[in-house]
Amino acid sequence: MTSKKSDLDLSAPSSHEVLFRKLFWAIIIIAGVLLPLLSLNAGLNADERFQVYIADYITPFYSSFGEDQRVLLTKDEVMPTFEKGGMEAVQQQFGLNRLPPTNDMRNYGGLFELTSKVVATIFGIDSVTEPAFFNVRHFLLGIITVICLLFTGLIAKELLGWRAAFLAVILLLVSPRFIGHGMMNSKDIPFAMGYIIATYYIIRFLRSLPAPTWKTTIGVMVGMALALNMRVGAMLLMFYFGLFSMLFWFYFQYIKKENGFDKSTLGKTVLKAFTAGVGGYFLGLLFWPYGLLDPLFHPYEVLKSQSEFPIFINQLFEGEVVRSNELPNYYLSKFIYMTTPLSFLVGLVAGVVMIVLNRKQTHLGLWAFLAFTVLFPLLYLGYNHTNVYNGWRHLIFVYPAMVVIAAVGFEYLLRHFTKPALQYGVITVVVLLSAPSVYWMATNWSYQYVYFNPLIGGIEGAFGQYSTDYYMNGVKEATTWLKENEKLELSTNDTIIVATDCVFPVQVYLSSLGDKVKVEYTEYKFRTDKDWDYGIFYSEYVTPHQLQNALWPPKGSVYNVKAGGVPICTVLKRTDKNAFTARQLMISGQFAEAIPFFEKALETHDDDEALYSGLGLCYIKTGKVKQGINMIEYSLTLNPQHSEGLDLKKQLNKSSNKNSNNNNSKKPF
Repeated sequence: MTSKKSDLDLSAPSSHEVLFRKLFWAIIIIAGVLLPLLSLNAGLNADERFQVYIADYITPFYSSFGEDQRVLLTKDEVMPTFEKGGMEAVQQQFGLNRLPPTNDMRNYGGLFELTSKVVATIFGIDSVTEPAFFNVRHFLLGIITVICLLFTGLIAKELLGWRAAFLAVILLLVSPRFIGHGMMNSKDIPFAMGYIIATYYIIRFLRSLPAPTWKTTIGVMVGMALALNMRVGAMLLMFYFGLFSMLFWFYFQYIKKENGFDKSTLGKTVLKAFTAGVGGYFLGLLFWPYGLLDPLFHPYEVLKSQSEFPIFINQLFEGEVVRSNELPNYYLSKFIYMTTPLSFLVGLVAGVVMIVLNRKQTHLGLWAFLAFTVLFPLLYLGYNHTNVYNGWRHLIFVYPAMVVIAAVGFEYLLRHFTKPALQYGVITVVVLLSAPSVYWMATNWSYQYVYFNPLIGGIEGAFGQYSTDYYMNGVKEATTWLKENEKLELSTNDTIIVATDCVFPVQVYLSSLGDKVKVEYTEYKFRTDKDWDYGIFYSEYVTPHQLQNALWPPKGSVYNVKAGGVPICTVLKRTDKNAFTARQLMISGQFAEAIPFFEKALETHDDDEALYSGLGLCYIKTGKVKQGINMIEYSLTLNPQHSEGLDLKKQLNKSSNKNSNNNNSKKPF
């Protein structure tokens, strides 16, 4: 292949290559300084409560040379002991200070968790549940995001030169969803790093056939190992590598009949490919304890189990709550369409068109490989009906390759339009199309990942129609406001109860207040039934009707965390316990006594459906049937999915039908 340079260079180099090479490295250096620091502003995400379990117990696994296997314990193995004797029994039997959060934590590699724990320990941070530990994690993720930027640009450079590399980095930098996840997502971003590194070196390997260097071979191996040390899905990279190496060899030896593709070089190439694949596989198990214990069976077991993910999560999609296993086939593609910059979308279309139009001047095989790294995961997920949710974060690892295609779309246009005025026109288009996402990033830095583009009306158009802050990032701002403005004092004699459906991040951010603050899990819809002083609730599991009709945040909110002017988290403060007292009296059967408390509570909380349905039941139980029915009906106008109101209405209808059939004037209930 190296003998026919015109097939591989794809186009003559630009006269501005030296300039863009300098600009590329300048932007990488600037990002390398700023992104890790700015990542410290990101709130911890909901999944980090799972990851810190690995971080806590992975170092003992390696320091004991695999004898301490607490990191591999599952929830099912520990819960029977916990249910019998509590955490004390768990501590005695298993040596755990916390319960395994799920049964599948052993299925994930621990490279990032081990690194974050070691770095935190070096800086004197011992606890994995204090804010400083998450600052370490997010700083490291900022570095990893910069590495993703670097190799995304290098792929574009490999295919179309330094200007394309610069364009690719810019397009990735102005992608709020990717940068936002890069600030706090320790599951998907480290995997994306390994994936894009491996993709870059595989392209170099294919391009340098029939004589790839050992440096390139080692690069392929390291990239695959990094990815596998995070997720078993990295085994796909080994499949890509083997498949395209064979296809390239067959094509150049038997179809194009290139010099150098013969038996004398085949053995050396096979040796290098085998070294990269096998070496990448076993190095990839080095920091994955479960895979390391059984290198042949456990990876296959996990790959199979993850394609049959058993947990189904309710998702807000197109204004309706849908179970994640029932989402339409276009769920991922629509989310990508709604949440990526306009410059990326236009560039992607231009890239596909221009690559096809210029296929005779390009090495189509390299483009085919790059496209395959994007399309195969999509097709694989669809074929296996894999359970996906939270937008397209599970596919974020293919986004850098898509950005490369978008960048070369603009690069081809710049090469096609040779007149300076037309080239400036292309640059102007890129700038204008990137402006909405750049503005979002500048004004909502801590909430990058909830970006929606103008095609959907921004986040305002998405609110109540699609999930926004599913990772609970808004909790950091909410708890900061609570501590600073409500002056929660450690010296108070009473314990302050904070009710929330975001328990882990609230516990972490309020940990500095010690035992004087008690955090209790409370679903938003059941908030009235619980005793608390403050409530912190995020928008993810509020009903679409309430979001769409300005019924959330509710009355009683003292602070609302907003992204792009849209509330994503709210802080509630109880100034009295009328609502709680009313509900407790109702639950205990003291219906008449509950009524005045309900009526008093409704004076300040007339948007709370649980107060209306509760008062309705009390009215009916005390003989005020018509008033009770009106209250129950009104509760359902506030929340058509209100379970208590629906149950009471069902009982009313059933009782009414029964009385009508029996000509009986017996009261319902």
